[in-house]
Amino acid sequence: MTAKNNIPAGYKDSAVGIIPQEWEVKRLGNIAKCFSGGTPKSESEEMYGGTIPFIRSGEIHSNKTALFLTDDGLRKSSAKMVDVGDLIFALYGANSGDCAISQINGAINQAILCIRSSSVINPFLHPYLELQKDRYIAKYLQGGQGNLSGEIVCSYTIPVPPLEEQRKIAEILGVWDEAIGKQSRLIERLEERKRALMQRLFAGRMRIPGFTTPWQKVKLGAICKEFVLRNTDDNNYIVLSCTKYIGLVSSLDYFGKQIFSDNLRTYKVVPKYHFAYATNHIEEGSIGYQGSYDYALISPMYTVFKADDTKVDNYFLYTLLKTPLLIYNYQSRIEGSIDRRGGLRWDAFAGIIIKLPSLPEQKAIAEVLTTADDEIATHRKKLDALRLQKRGLMQQLLTGKTRVKI
Repeated sequence: MTAKNNIPAGYKDSAVGIIPQEWEVKRLGNIAKCFSGGTPKSESEEMYGGTIPFIRSGEIHSNKTALFLTDDGLRKSSAKMVDVGDLIFALYGANSGDCAISQINGAINQAILCIRSSSVINPFLHPYLELQKDRYIAKYLQGGQGNLSGEIVCSYTIPVPPLEEQRKIAEILGVWDEAIGKQSRLIERLEERKRALMQRLFAGRMRIPGFTTPWQKVKLGAICKEFVLRNTDDNNYIVLSCTKYIGLVSSLDYFGKQIFSDNLRTYKVVPKYHFAYATNHIEEGSIGYQGSYDYALISPMYTVFKADDTKVDNYFLYTLLKTPLLIYNYQSRIEGSIDRRGGLRWDAFAGIIIKLPSLPEQKAIAEVLTTADDEIATHRKKLDALRLQKRGLMQQLLTGKTRVKI
């Protein structure tokens, strides 16, 4: 193979880079019918509560929707129907730039663009748009802020291989998709098994062999103390945020940008082995355990506390505090408060009663659950590896750097 001007033989330069000679470059709007939907007025009750799934931007990857439209809701509004297999694209919202192949027949709102191409099959176009998402976001959204539009997306330039090559590429990527799906389902089953195990262990219906001592009912305030220390010295500690699923995480890493104040003097210090919860949002399960840094910072809107380690195993307590039963307890106490905007203050939190086994049994339960966590983590690493392999393959196949035999 010879090269001319650094372009390999059999390839050509194009608006999307160097691609095979047989490939074309086309504007997405010229090869696809694109349309968005709309939202019926929320005060029009007759438009909601029907049987038509109403897909919103955060639900494009799901086969379920939170809202449903009636026939009137579809007919009397600008909502539009999409079919299973249609390519749907999130124009704005937290997942702006995401795309998916619809798993359901349903209506879309104005935040979603449906893309129906006549010359590019979705199993090729979908991964290509996924691969190029970061480039599009950087080009069209300043700092990742703002919204995309149908006009912008239709202006995307797309490499178009011959149809048979598209199908072959999609077939190869489908093998990785199948493996990724299988691994994801395995993780879901392991997580379900852990949740069932937690429910039985924390309810005392399943005891660790060798333990027979009755559990004691105690208030959280009897085994934990609130900790209040402001960052008045303006220490440059890492700033954390609390998520409802994985607890405390680096705010910068999680959000990909700074959402916290430049002035950190009012922020609360969270020493290692302390807990923190979102005072105004704990009903979502936003509570975490700080076991990674000597000292970290959290928003002043959080409550920080420490457990008595002569009475409590931290991992046992953290896992217990994230259970549905405790989350329901948080919700009930907030709903029953005079001023719900105050969230769950320490006095109300400290009054929650839990069933507490002996410290040795807590540690034994924690060990069982840690083993389950380790198994899940091992399979998550395998899933991450599969996704990384697929992305590397996408970069080769979807740009024509590596050709497939037809």
